[in-house]
This record gives sequence, structure tokens and C-alpha cells, in this order.
Amino acid sequence: METSIKYGLSTNLTEEEINEIIGVSQLYGNVNVQKWGSRFGSIDMVTILELTILTFSKPILEAFLKGFFDEEYFKKQGSNLRKELLEELRNLRIYLVSLHNAFFFNKLDDCYAISMVEHIDGVVYYAVLNHKKSTETLIKRLPNAFVRAVGEISLKRIPVEEPYIVQLYPNFETESWDFLFIPTVIGFGNYVNRYYDFAVGSIVEVDSKEDFYSKFDLEEEDMYKFIISAKSREERMI
Repeated sequence: METSIKYGLSTNLTEEEINEIIGVSQLYGNVNVQKWGSRFGSIDMVTILELTILTFSKPILEAFLKGFFDEEYFKKQGSNLRKELLEELRNLRIYLVSLHNAFFFNKLDDCYAISMVEHIDGVVYYAVLNHKKSTETLIKRLPNAFVRAVGEISLKRIPVEEPYIVQLYPNFETESWDFLFIPTVIGFGNYVNRYYDFAVGSIVEVDSKEDFYSKFDLEEEDMYKFIISAKSREERMI
């Protein structure tokens, strides 16, 4: 497993916390640590830490994605490959849970995001690891949810538009990652105006910021943990 740990020069993480994250990560593979200064981009999310976890090689990822949606294809790959795929997924799950118990759990009240960020085939995937209502069960279920999201997008079942940035979001009642934010160009700079609901298998359009608030019943601590902030520009300036 190859893990990239990125954090800002002005982050509110202590040196001890950074060393703790690095120490846990090194138990599961190689670790690359990077610091960023001031940066600007398409998203509103304010992150204090970003993890990019390269657990699957490209051939293995492609086989796994196909197998996830095509059981016959998966069976034809042979027992050794299937075992390798499942083992890598298991290792990723154990790693994330270890970080949750050692670190994420203590940052649930933090108003800024700790995120898993993956770049696959031109699409950037975000998942926040320290939502206010996050649980160990949610963290355990993230690897499978991530693979499902990548598979659906790769197979063109979920349309993604420029700037090709999406975010997995939990259903806290069922402790599952039921939602994938897929805002359009119009949505960026305004509010998340479209998402995919895995539970029903369809895209849902959001008509206003108020509708977004109402649907997801947001915690105050989570307002800056979205690729498009739940707060308006005016509110963010206060």
C-alpha cells in the first residue's frame, strides 16, 4: 500500500498528531509526506489533512471493478487474483479503521475536513473521514463504497461533468455511504445541485441551497466539509 499524506503549512495539526498519522500509516506500507502552502481550486472544502491511498495497481483495480459488477468475470479471474483483490480491500479497511481509532475519532468536532482523495481516470473522488456523526462502521464501509462509486462512474452509469469532482457522503442513520455528490458546472460556486442516491439507484436534482440543507440535515461542524460549502459566500465571510 502506498499512502500520500498532505497537509497545509498553516494547519492546526500538531507535530505529534502528524507523527502519529505517519506512524500508523507506515505499519501498512510506504508513506510519502507533503506540505502545501496557499492553494486555490474548484472546491470550497477546507481540509487540514488529505490521504491518497494507492492500494490497488491499475490491472488489479480494473479487474476488481469489472468483478464488482460482473460476477462471472470475477469468477474467471482465478482464485489467487480474487484472494489478492479481497486481501487488498481488507488491508485498506483495517488501515482506515486504525487511523479512525487513533486519530479521526478525536477530530469529529473539528470544523475542517480530513479527507480521502483519489484521482482515477480524470475524476477526483473525495470522502470526509471526520464528519460529526462519523462512526467506525462508516469507516469500515468506505472502501466498498469507494469501489462502487468508481465502478458506476467508469461504466458511465453516473454522469460527471467538469471539473470532474465528486464526493461520497454518508447516510448516518443506516451507517452507509448512500450518496455521491455530482454537481454540475452551475453548481460549483453555489451549492451541490445534484447527487446520486445509491439506495434507489437514481440521480436527484437539488433546486436550492435550502433544499440541500433540508435533505441532509447538516451539523454546524460539517459546514466546511463539502466540495461546495453548505454556507453561502456571504456566510463564509462572517
